[in-house]
Amino acid sequence: AKWVKDGTLWMGLGFGAAELVRFDPSRRAYLPVTPRPQGAGPVQMICDVTEGIDGQIYYATAPQAQLWRYSTKNKQHQLLVNRIDNGNKYPYCLTTGFGGRIFIAMASDQDRLWCYDPDDGTLINMTPQRFQVPGHWERPVTAGKWILYTWHDSGLDQVQLHLYDGEQRKFIKAIPLPEYAHYTGDNSNLVELPGGRVAVKVARGRFREVRLPELVLEPGFDLKDAHGQMLVRAASDGKTLVTGWGQEYGMAPAHGGKVRWRLPDTEPTPHAIFALHGHQNGRVYGSAEVGNTIFWFNPTTGETTNTGQVTDTSGEVYGFCAHADKIYMASYTWAVLTAYDPALPWRPGEAATSNPRTIGRIGHDQYRPVGGIHLGPGGQLVIGTAPNYGFQGGAFTLLDPSTDRLRVYRNQVPGG
Repeated sequence: AKWVKDGTLWMGLGFGAAELVRFDPSRRAYLPVTPRPQGAGPVQMICDVTEGIDGQIYYATAPQAQLWRYSTKNKQHQLLVNRIDNGNKYPYCLTTGFGGRIFIAMASDQDRLWCYDPDDGTLINMTPQRFQVPGHWERPVTAGKWILYTWHDSGLDQVQLHLYDGEQRKFIKAIPLPEYAHYTGDNSNLVELPGGRVAVKVARGRFREVRLPELVLEPGFDLKDAHGQMLVRAASDGKTLVTGWGQEYGMAPAHGGKVRWRLPDTEPTPHAIFALHGHQNGRVYGSAEVGNTIFWFNPTTGETTNTGQVTDTSGEVYGFCAHADKIYMASYTWAVLTAYDPALPWRPGEAATSNPRTIGRIGHDQYRPVGGIHLGPGGQLVIGTAPNYGFQGGAFTLLDPSTDRLRVYRNQVPGG
């Protein structure tokens, strides 16, 4: 979703309704948008939108990786590029930069940053070959003619900050972010600040301003009680940072400080139920699509309780398994395992006293626990996972609940 100059919000929908949506916050009303043309081909989703300097709305679709333009004057859609990238399905993030050019971050089989020029229709891949590796979901940020982009080397488990020249349409240089552990991606690592400044996340809750074009990190701000994976945006008043992930949102001073987390005080919107677990305490536990939250339902009283995030990642809980006095959960993204004691207060985190307590990621390029989590031989828990985008080789993992020890068995299915 993107705010545009007239104060409205443009969004792209997906999974059954791949249409543009326009919302006016001042009127709390949706504004009419011409439906996408018939015969444009099957579209699973509109991945992202951006406003051009011409005031038109540019958007990209998956899985065809097409680039479109919607005229806010004549209310018509125009196909600009029929296939941005032959090796990728997802034009995940768009942003407008130098001279009105549109910069497109492609994933998932090869990480590539493309530049489309509306003036002459040219499309250029700016990413050097050595950086075209799988599994990235990042949002490029522009400042003048410069483009900043964070990149993850999965082999070294190292995050880098990359600088591109939007005028010359080429890569300039990169610096490592050595303190950044547990890469999160999902366009949560760069923050646009007032006055054309940009900050980058260097560790959990720690952001440093970037001096351009030297690519030097300078003092920035720290956020206490930060999630490992969360969006951070500067409010228009320049005094406040707005953060969010899943169903929670938070606010903090622009100079840093404690994030005040809260759940929306509106009536909850309906979400599809993703996974269910009937527990011996008489409750039914479940997860919903997106948000990585859970709920529990008491069939006797009819009471339902919705929680905050189970882990610091995006996605959802794919499975539950009861063992002793705890419920163990396997979550997408990053194949995260957590342990929850329903008899204790809700205080999620990674500390020994947290509840639910994050045990950790399975690792080994595993990403989506499509096989769920189950009680196996000898009281061990068994988790089945698919790898990250662009990788091959799923795994089944054994978790010893008494020690949190993980044993990962990858590539057990020939050709899988």
